[in-house]
Formats: sequence, structure tokens, C-alpha cells
Amino acid sequence: MHRTGRSSLMLLLTLAGMTLARPSEAALMAATAIDLGSAAAHSAPPLLRRFLVSLISLLGGIAVSVQGWDAIAGQRRVRGLSLVLAGIIIATGGLVLLGLNAHPPTWDWWL
Repeated sequence: MHRTGRSSLMLLLTLAGMTLARPSEAALMAATAIDLGSAAAHSAPPLLRRFLVSLISLLGGIAVSVQGWDAIAGQRRVRGLSLVLAGIIIATGGLVLLGLNAHPPTWDWWL
């Protein structure tokens, strides 16, 4: 196996969770990770941005759900139920996005 193939193999093994690299190859893999834009190259998760997006989606989901309950009270049950479910989905999506801060591969996402 030539040098490039071996480095690629070591990079794949490292990404799979198996660190079998020598110190010289570890430096090469770190440089490759930075070149590839890997999340491992970043130092911190986007806490503020995700907190603001999750807060807005949580408040928006609650507002949509309240509108849904109002529609149910006004005898528009199908519309009301769809608004309540949409509100729950919006609020849950925001909370899931906030929970993704624990996973470094998601730190590159624009959201």
C-alpha cells in the first residue's frame, strides 16, 4: 500500500473510532480533518445561535398550538387539530436542535 492509501486508511479508522495511528500520522490526520472541514476541527458548538432558534421555535410552537385550541373551541376541529400537531412538531424540532449541541458532527450545520 503506498503512502496516500495508508493515510486514507488511518483517517477512516480514526473516523470510525479506532485510533491506530502513529504520532506522525496523527498530525497528518488532524491536518486532513481541518482541510475537510470536519467538526472535530471546531472548538465550540454554536450554543447561542441554536438557543435562539430553539427559543423562537418553542414560542412559535406554543402560539400555533394556542391558535389550534381556539379553532377546536370554535368547532373547526380538523383545522384545530392540525394546528395543535404543527405546534407540537415545531416546538419539538427546536428542542431537538438544542439537544444536538452534544454531537460534534452537527456543529458545522448552518442551523
